[in-house]
Amino acid sequence: MDRKCLRTKKEDVREVISRLYHLSEMIHDGEYQIKTKSGRNRIWDFHSMTIGNLPDGRAVAMSVAVDVTERVLMDNQLKESEQRFQILHNASFGGLAIHDQGIILECNQGLSDITGYSLNELTGMDGLLLIAPDYRAFVMEKITSGYEKPYEAYGVRKDKEIYPLRLEARNLPYQGNKFELLSLEILPIKKRAEKRCLIVKFVLKHYLTKRLWVPIAR
Repeated sequence: MDRKCLRTKKEDVREVISRLYHLSEMIHDGEYQIKTKSGRNRIWDFHSMTIGNLPDGRAVAMSVAVDVTERVLMDNQLKESEQRFQILHNASFGGLAIHDQGIILECNQGLSDITGYSLNELTGMDGLLLIAPDYRAFVMEKITSGYEKPYEAYGVRKDKEIYPLRLEARNLPYQGNKFELLSLEILPIKKRAEKRCLIVKFVLKHYLTKRLWVPIAR
C-alpha cells in the first residue's frame, strides 16, 4: 500500500472523520503528525472501519493508530543515504565501495577502472585483496577502529601491479544497517614522483655514507 502524505491540517482531519461514517470496509487513512501532551511530535499511521450502528441509526466507527515515528525517520535516513550513494556511484572520479568489515557490498565503476576487476567480480569480494599484502593489516586496523580521516597505502590491481593510493572512509546507514563507505583514489603522478625522489635520495645518501666514506688523517 502506498504511503499517504503526512497530514497536519485540522481541515484534513475533519474531512477524514466525516468519511468514517460511510465506510463499507477498512481503509488506510494515512500517516499523521501528532503532538503529544509533553509537546513531542510523533507520526501515527491510522486505519479505520465502521463497526455498526447505534439504536438511533447513527454509524459507529473505529480507528486504530500505530506509532511509526522511528520507522519513518529510519526510512528517510535510508533514502537520503542511498540517494547520496547513487550520486557517488555515478561519479567519474575515484573508486567507491560500501563494505561490511572488508567484504564489498556495492561499488562504483571507478573502483572497477582502478583495480581492473569487473563490478561482478568486486561485489562480494574481500576488499583487502585490493590492498598490497604489506599494508593489509594497516588498512584493516583503520577499518575496525572506525577511522574517518584520509590515509595512504598501496593497492594491488588484478594484473598484480602495485600502486600508491589514498583512502578515506565514512560510516553511513545502508539498507537498514550501518556500514562503511570507502573511497580509493590513485595518488597523483606528481606525488608519486616526489615519493620516488625521496626514496632515491635516501638510498643514495645511505650508500654514499656507508660505502664511500673515507677518513682523512690530519
